[in-house]
Amino acid sequence: MALIRLYPSDMPSAPVKEWEVVGKTLNAWLRECSPSYRCYDADHHPLIVAVNDRLVPPSEWESVWLGADTTVELRPHPGDPGTLIAAAIAAVVAIAATVFLKPSLPTQRNSSSKGSKLLEVSAEGNQVRLGDLIPDIAGRVKMNPDYISATRRYFVEPKKQALDLLLCVGLGEFDIQPSDIKIGETPVTSLGTAVDLSAFGPGEDVTGHVAHQNWYNAPEVGPSAGGSGLRLKSSRDLQKSWTGTHTFDGTSITTPDGPPDSWAEGTQLTIELPIDFDVTGGGSDPNVFHGSFAHFEPEVGAIIYIHQPGDESGNGLRITSYTPGSPDQMTLEGGDPAEPVSDWTPGSYNRVIRRPNYADPRALHVIESITQDGVTVRYEIDGTPVSNWAGFPLVTTSNALVEVDDQEYAGIWSSIFLACPEGETTDTLEFDVFAPQGLGHADGGDVDRVQRTIEFRYREQGTTTWTTVSRTVEGATRDQLGWTFRESIPAMTPEVQMRRVSAESNSTQDMDRLEWYGLRSRHPHATSYPGVTVIALTITGSDTIASQTENQISVRLTRKLPVRENGAWTAPQPTRLPAAYAMHVAKAVGYTDDKLNLGEFDRLAGIWDSRGDEYNAVHRDDSTVKEIINAALRVGFAELTIDRGQIRPVRDEPRGGLPQHGYSAQNMSGPLRRTTAMPKPDDNDGIDVTFINPDTWTEETVECRLPGDQGIRAKKVQFDAAMSRTQAYRLGMRERARLAYRRTQFKFPTELDALNSSYMSHAGIASDVPGYGQSAWVKAAAYDDQAGTVTLEVSEEFDWVDGASHVIAWRKPDGKLTPPYPAQPGSDPFLVVATAPSAPTISDDMQPPFVHFGTTETWSWQALITDIKPRGNEGVSVSAVIDDPRVYYYDDATPPA
Repeated sequence: MALIRLYPSDMPSAPVKEWEVVGKTLNAWLRECSPSYRCYDADHHPLIVAVNDRLVPPSEWESVWLGADTTVELRPHPGDPGTLIAAAIAAVVAIAATVFLKPSLPTQRNSSSKGSKLLEVSAEGNQVRLGDLIPDIAGRVKMNPDYISATRRYFVEPKKQALDLLLCVGLGEFDIQPSDIKIGETPVTSLGTAVDLSAFGPGEDVTGHVAHQNWYNAPEVGPSAGGSGLRLKSSRDLQKSWTGTHTFDGTSITTPDGPPDSWAEGTQLTIELPIDFDVTGGGSDPNVFHGSFAHFEPEVGAIIYIHQPGDESGNGLRITSYTPGSPDQMTLEGGDPAEPVSDWTPGSYNRVIRRPNYADPRALHVIESITQDGVTVRYEIDGTPVSNWAGFPLVTTSNALVEVDDQEYAGIWSSIFLACPEGETTDTLEFDVFAPQGLGHADGGDVDRVQRTIEFRYREQGTTTWTTVSRTVEGATRDQLGWTFRESIPAMTPEVQMRRVSAESNSTQDMDRLEWYGLRSRHPHATSYPGVTVIALTITGSDTIASQTENQISVRLTRKLPVRENGAWTAPQPTRLPAAYAMHVAKAVGYTDDKLNLGEFDRLAGIWDSRGDEYNAVHRDDSTVKEIINAALRVGFAELTIDRGQIRPVRDEPRGGLPQHGYSAQNMSGPLRRTTAMPKPDDNDGIDVTFINPDTWTEETVECRLPGDQGIRAKKVQFDAAMSRTQAYRLGMRERARLAYRRTQFKFPTELDALNSSYMSHAGIASDVPGYGQSAWVKAAAYDDQAGTVTLEVSEEFDWVDGASHVIAWRKPDGKLTPPYPAQPGSDPFLVVATAPSAPTISDDMQPPFVHFGTTETWSWQALITDIKPRGNEGVSVSAVIDDPRVYYYDDATPPA
């Protein structure tokens, strides 16, 4: 499996991201990560690539195969756009958020000389850490569902594996078609019976599918470096000898450095301990041996050997008499025919006296427990522990031999593992055994069947008594094999071990490697999941599924939400409308219909539906309600506001040329400040919009340019939502036009008049700057019904421009402006004759109306209110921006080819 590391620069540093990849070329992987990637023809490239510490030019990238033991380092070249490519790789792979399970699976069976790999399955949903938010989905998206519980991988047949997954799609209801659920790029519908799929709505009973069960996978057992599981070892695999100065005392053996690390409980040992003893008699009388002999359990008829340390030559001697005491005494016989031993010279000796580990009965020592500096052992004869074994005499010597028994290799117990989390209990265990090279004995062109026995034992955590169960596996094939066994146990927090009974064969004719592939415990499970939609799958290994290069569960789905039709709510239905999702979010946190401006939501929903504006996104973070609603409204040129206690969406759209309210010197309590930002060399000259392609679900960028834009200083705009290229282009062009044409800002104070306006409402602003519109109070008004005109007496003398058309508008009692009416000068400089349907209202009970006057081009600044801030109890500060119709020119445009 190849390891790819991305570094921030070509200077020494730690990698910022790592990937594990297998089964493709470097060029293919780069293209998958970044659709805009291209391999330059020249050998100068903005990425520096080193493969296994060797610099590789771009011309060779197509031939770099990402296989096992390949390490690739990617570094951006200084001063070049490599950082952009590197960032694109990191971003796309982060969005995928996939962690692939790695066993290599073939697309077809190999020849009989080499067995096929097990048809194994693996799939990846986005893993959930405790406390993560459940995704809230808008519109139609492609997503990797999150795990609700741990996956369960098990063998249904020796050559077929199954995988149970229980996945959370997200909050609420969804329209999910089976053909839109994929493993890699393969729809599950094309896999036939290899996939058992069920979808459950919020609160539905999930117990009808086997994947609802809650299994805990012990992390210590499973795939490991160099294999698929924990290899079941035998004494042949252990360090053979334990050298040093040993101290023997009863059942314990210690050295200053301790025993070999590979030794463990159950290891069978051969021990040769030199001891002091005396010999009497001889000649015509049998020799009598005097000493401490209890450690080898002498008994009449037993075979022993007496020899120098390290010299095992000689013949066995049979004990003919044994008398325990102080010292012990025994006589021996040997030879063929057997005769009493009488040829030892009387005296004192230091020799090894032992019962052999290869005789019948067989005698050896077995490790019972192990510590940092030593072991305790038991003595076994013919496989049965000697219950009253006296142990070794107290001896410290450097001449002892302590080593693993090599006369009959046997399986050794694995380490002890906890089968369920601390503090929890279970009554059901499952364990898997795996034969990665197959199982059998090669005999010419045939493979003979063999059987192997494994032992699995468990005990309550903290206790010492084991319960052991035996299971037999068999095979006659070079193909990978696997077996799953289930064991019902009393409720406990179990510790477990496993071993193979017989040692693994070291013959090249035998396929005999066995591994502990998995350990699981079953725990209580939920029967339903209120508020969320759940998908349950069982994927069974087959040639079809095994051939996938990416085994990742993905779903394309559409959120079901209530929508508004003819002024009323419908039942939940698939929808991509921004309005439906925005209202859903508001209602989900407690807003009721009377707190929503339903009329405006309905109006905008009709506009967005007709334009094809959609909001398709997955919310996984802790964004606020306001941020999420604004994200939905943003794709329709709208924003959230609170207007008179209601949530009201405000769409920035053409206002039709008629301002709602008017502001002039007559209702401003201070001066009008108008500022215009002049173009600067460092202004943005384009917009680059990044969005998610709804077909490929990858990020793409569309360039948005006004005539004359070169895109050298393009502003980057990101939409974390799926949309069409056309929708992204329109949004980008709106932003580009806003930057180009909304350069004039207004600020002014009023008393309470500006409270009539709202955010982004259309307003007319009159200025007293010469050359622009004028304003004045209306002192009197006389309406001529026959002529359809009104004569206004105003407080200021207006400037009339020769040859120009003039208009006049006045404020009505509700604060709104009338449309601008054609105006002519009256008989007096303070009189104006307007063609209007009615006269302004003048009353002693209210402030007199005021007028806006000027040419049809300059009678009033057309502005949009951007901010209204109260100043104490009797004043308001207002900010506004010029309303330039060019901002909306590209709202219905299509992107250039």
